[in-house]
Amino acid sequence: MPISFEPAKLSIVNGHTKEIKIVYNEPLNDLLHLNFHSLPDLILEPNEVLFGKNKTEIIVSVTGIAVTSLTYIDINECAFIHDPDQSCPFNKSEIYAQVEVVNSQILTGLIIVTGWIYFIAWSLSFYPQIILIFELKSAEGVNFDFLVLNVIGHVGYTAYNLLMYFNHDIQSLYLAEHPRKLNPVLFNDVLFATHSLFASTFTLIQCLCYEMIRKNKKIAVSPEIPSEKKSKDPEVASEPRPLLSYTCIALSTALVLFAFVSLVLSFFNMINWLQLIDNLSLVKTIVTLCKYMPQVLFNYRRKSTLGWSIGRIFYDFTGGTMSITQMALQASNTNDWSGFLGNPWKVGIGLFSVIFDIIFIIQHYIIYKQPRKEIKK
Repeated sequence: MPISFEPAKLSIVNGHTKEIKIVYNEPLNDLLHLNFHSLPDLILEPNEVLFGKNKTEIIVSVTGIAVTSLTYIDINECAFIHDPDQSCPFNKSEIYAQVEVVNSQILTGLIIVTGWIYFIAWSLSFYPQIILIFELKSAEGVNFDFLVLNVIGHVGYTAYNLLMYFNHDIQSLYLAEHPRKLNPVLFNDVLFATHSLFASTFTLIQCLCYEMIRKNKKIAVSPEIPSEKKSKDPEVASEPRPLLSYTCIALSTALVLFAFVSLVLSFFNMINWLQLIDNLSLVKTIVTLCKYMPQVLFNYRRKSTLGWSIGRIFYDFTGGTMSITQMALQASNTNDWSGFLGNPWKVGIGLFSVIFDIIFIIQHYIIYKQPRKEIKK
């Protein structure tokens, strides 16, 4: 586009003023008059400008006078001064700036802080389990259903982020369905998703290696971790557990087939690429709803949480609570709760994860609490 707003998205505290730069990038042989339009949430000064051969950048002051989660600065009129019959050199509907007017700069700062906290907490959440497995030289405390489902979920999530961020065709489809919406995937989302896939895959491979070593050497479970023979569950006591349950095998197969069929349909243009990545995102959502229960039941059957890292749970709990807190702060700062209350599915997923984190904490510290000297061994 020959003209652009810099920045394209602006956040202003109610009653305060910020500046936005409007840049014309192509040569002009005539004076170009532009008139800007905005809703009553904003005051623009000036609201009319002239671009010419020697004037390609103009600063406009934007003052917020009413709190809103989203409003726009549009180009209302576009005309050449000396040749008014000449058409506007760009599509006016495609040139705009997004503006939010917030209640408090402090809340804006807290939103940024909570965002960094949950990003760091979720990124670190994979490592306590990896470290614990290395220390114990055993994967006996981790349920393989959880590990496999976790990897499948992160494959779908990573594919969604990579395609949405790098594929211009998918971005065009998204803009066609969601006019004037910015790409929901940022570069830090791509980094987080890629890192999560790497860490979860590494944990699965790590556990498989220790399980193979244990079976090949025909050694009993490490004494630090209660074995199945000590369990009160007669089914667990009678025979060694298989790596994956039939339920996990069925669910994993269904999810992989669903993703594969979606990919095939997209190649034959029966669904578009945006629908494909939405289906991949759905895989991640289903996994999030299902992956925790196998580990909860596994801890219950073993009557112990030894080998299952509580550090991982605290990081995950911190990330989940900070994510929900950030959503609440954003809604409060713009007086717009539609993104919070209007999307109960997203909020419910976050709460669902936090609830399971609480269950794991209760299992570890109350129900199956280990004596201090046993933990120190």
